[in-house]
Amino acid sequence: MMATALDSARRELEEAWKDCRPTCDSAERLFHYTSLEGLLGIVKHKTLWLSNVSTFNDTSELHYGGEVIMEVINEALQSQPPGQNLAPDLEAAVEKGKRFIEHLPSHYYAFCFCSDHDRLCQWRAYGAGAAGFEIGFSRSRLEGYLASKRWRVSDPMPMLYGKPRMKKAARRFISKAQAIAGSPEHALKGGDLDKLNDEFAFKLFLFPLAVKNPSFSEEKEWRIIQVGFDQKDVKFRPHHGITLPYLELPGVPPEVFVSVTLGPKVDPDFADEPMRLFLKCNELGHVEVRPSKIPLRAPS
Repeated sequence: MMATALDSARRELEEAWKDCRPTCDSAERLFHYTSLEGLLGIVKHKTLWLSNVSTFNDTSELHYGGEVIMEVINEALQSQPPGQNLAPDLEAAVEKGKRFIEHLPSHYYAFCFCSDHDRLCQWRAYGAGAAGFEIGFSRSRLEGYLASKRWRVSDPMPMLYGKPRMKKAARRFISKAQAIAGSPEHALKGGDLDKLNDEFAFKLFLFPLAVKNPSFSEEKEWRIIQVGFDQKDVKFRPHHGITLPYLELPGVPPEVFVSVTLGPKVDPDFADEPMRLFLKCNELGHVEVRPSKIPLRAPS
């Protein structure tokens, strides 16, 4: 089937997003710190659990990035030369953005990683008080797995700490999108332009989902983000005395998993061999098992 002008514009918009989005090529391995229960569930079911972000530790993040992206859109509107085809889309994006931010707490789910291996602050915050485990993932293989799905899930993205980098990236994306929508090669009108508008707004509002207050910069966080889903797919589990909504990404291939690190308070003399056996029984016999190198004293 011959590609349409809309297909071509969508491909170019996707390339523009990939070129402008937050990225970091140096992190091939990403690490998820969790409890024993979390590790058992992820490994046994080959499933990642994306938690609702309204329950995360940064109470400002649902609005911190949203306010910035609205500033960037309004700047673009004010400086827009006459005759740009995307100007109506920017105006529509303002309205979409207001509704998006308003409903963000119930529509934003993420699975979190750290780019640093064996990091004490991560053990204490997310690794069951350093008595948990760290799962290592291959970033490139994880991206391949996500690309094979038809979900609206982002590739793993590094969080940006502070506003300047996000503003710069969003401005570049808006500029590229304007050029795509205004290109005579595409000449999009009517329903096709509306569809490109929707795709543009969706990608534009992924930017504020990848920015956090600089106070959290020591976490060196990466995320897989999902914002479009069917409400019937939302599941619930108990978590620190509350009901935590989450989504499942099933079918993670075994080759995506590369390591399991025992927490600083986990005795490797007792935990190493049982962990190796558990992994082998769940198709992960290739996964490296190692103790933490942090000399943290366990309470007596």
